[in-house]
Amino acid sequence: MRSKLLLLSSIAAFVTGCGASSIGPQDTARVADTKSASPADDSELASGELETDLPFDEEKSLSPFAHKNIGDFSVHRFSGSFAKQALTLTEEVRAKKGNLIVIDYTLDDGSEKTTLRVTHDIASDRVLRVREVKAGKEIAAKTSAYEAMIEKTIFVPDSNDELLASERGTCLVAGQETDCDKARYRVSIGDKAYELSVNRGVDGADLSGEVTAKDGKIIYKAELVESGKGAGEEASFASRK
Repeated sequence: MRSKLLLLSSIAAFVTGCGASSIGPQDTARVADTKSASPADDSELASGELETDLPFDEEKSLSPFAHKNIGDFSVHRFSGSFAKQALTLTEEVRAKKGNLIVIDYTLDDGSEKTTLRVTHDIASDRVLRVREVKAGKEIAAKTSAYEAMIEKTIFVPDSNDELLASERGTCLVAGQETDCDKARYRVSIGDKAYELSVNRGVDGADLSGEVTAKDGKIIYKAELVESGKGAGEEASFASRK
């Protein structure tokens, strides 16, 4: 049985140092690396050609995939003026064995749903293979399809200028109150100043983030709306009912 354990999934990677700040789902941090590391056309990789017994220490790995198990899922919602309509990104672990993990990413823009089944190398976070799932069938796709999907959920201010305030408090996540650390930053887009607010769980997981204008207009909002744990059985498949 799964429950909405909202602290088990991280919604976004917020870069809070100097320079450009990117906001998006946790996995977007790997996109830049995949452009140089992944095959130009991963449809050339057949199942038997994916090595699953490479040395890998899951306990020591800092990879966001390391402690995910089969059936684990998370749902992120992205809204604001950065997009024409709100987007929902669902991630679900379908298989895991050795150094490989297979995750279904489903992007819903309100009018169309697209599901990509992506094989990642856990240790390096590399994207090894991408398949589009249509009517229960897998169709070969390129890594660029995954990159394009994730790109739709990203918002990038020009700079992160300073930390305005931080405090320990409580956050409301999907109707449930939980302890969290709150931080507000001043960021810039062009010559205009905006405010970036970030709410993180006490375990460091990003729960929500928002960029607002001085007049209160929401430019970008990312929030974790649901997550849950699966059975975690090796080398099998699971899906939510």
